[in-house]
Amino acid sequence: MKRYFSYPFDETRPTTNNSHRSGLRDYTSAFWRRRKNTFRARLSLASGAGPGGVNKDDLICMLVCRNERRFMPSLLKHYRELGVDRFVIVDDQSDDGTVEFLKSESDVDLWSSEKRFAESARGKIWRERLMALYGFDRWYINIDSDEYLIFPLEGAMPLKDYLAALTEKAIRRVAAPMIDFYPDGPLSDAIFDGSDARMPWDVAPLFDESGYSGVFEDSGAILRGGVRQRVFGTDMHLMKYPIIYWDRSCTLGASIHWPTPTARNVTSEWGVLLHFKIFSDVDERAATIIENGQHMNDAAVYKTIRQHLQKEEEPSLRYEGSVHFSSAADLRQRGFLQSVVTKN
Repeated sequence: MKRYFSYPFDETRPTTNNSHRSGLRDYTSAFWRRRKNTFRARLSLASGAGPGGVNKDDLICMLVCRNERRFMPSLLKHYRELGVDRFVIVDDQSDDGTVEFLKSESDVDLWSSEKRFAESARGKIWRERLMALYGFDRWYINIDSDEYLIFPLEGAMPLKDYLAALTEKAIRRVAAPMIDFYPDGPLSDAIFDGSDARMPWDVAPLFDESGYSGVFEDSGAILRGGVRQRVFGTDMHLMKYPIIYWDRSCTLGASIHWPTPTARNVTSEWGVLLHFKIFSDVDERAATIIENGQHMNDAAVYKTIRQHLQKEEEPSLRYEGSVHFSSAADLRQRGFLQSVVTKN
């Protein structure tokens, strides 16, 4: 049954009926996927200690990347400050220095595969295989390289304390839509190359405060909106569940946007992923992604963006609903962050 909702949230919470149910069908489906992934993933450890170097209480951040060298310093800094102990990263044949940089980081386990991103179900096979190797019954942060997590109680309690509280309440997932950020000024001036200490939001500090449309379904939430829809006309599914408690009933489903068991996607816990696609080189990078041929629907989203930029080289990104990012506390006040966990 569909139920429409306003986003950001007002005084009404998204839900307080957290379900951690999983049935025999979930366990069976996950079991057979794991069996297949054992042979399909074709992963090899390029550097780092691997699963044997991780303790039970370590917090693992997992991601897949290709030619994202510019994000790596700020991304690792951000998640280290959140309390991540180990980064488990699959590199999809980068040639921009990403591999060399990551091999020099002592808390990174770098993996590679003879298969490409598309052959690995857009990275799902890799992620599921690695979560099986690094262990069940633990929390993972599961992201992409241009996503910077703000968890629901950031600034109020440490992330690991928050996860312990979720475990106690039998809450198994945290929803976090991708909130697209963009520059405040000419697109051509928004250069982000990772060569200095700036964070992505220092270059692209704006996001849309309103204009989102959401619907709750049995399998989770669907959310659309943001600058990529408003300016470029793309129809993007923004929802993700980057904080996930992984056990033997879990898979990444038909889409990373809806992991299974889907009952767990109906959650009281909402953070955000600060999402960075729009810098001065957005057209160039879109062209590269299209040529690479690894993204879903033949990179239709990136083709739409390129078509718009060919008509309007310097699109007007800012509007009356644009807001400067300042802090997690501000996002919480605006209704982007929600939690039933209270600070002790």
